[in-house]
Amino acid sequence: MDPASLLDTRELSPEPFMWYCPQSRLEPILLRTARQRGADVRYATELVGFTQDDRGVSATLQHGGAGTTQLVRA
Repeated sequence: MDPASLLDTRELSPEPFMWYCPQSRLEPILLRTARQRGADVRYATELVGFTQDDRGVSATLQHGGAGTTQLVRA
């Protein structure tokens, strides 16, 4: 049993008490599911700009401490 589930979470969330799921358990579930569905999940990455045209969006990403940027088209 997760000790966090014993906390009184009424002040933290409107979820019913026994539905509480801490980030440490929820995030791995979400990450696994997103990757199974083809998502490209990136940490330490910031969206620093984007433009949109009739065919999609071009996003400029900056990666963590290295400060390198990358253009992504979607």
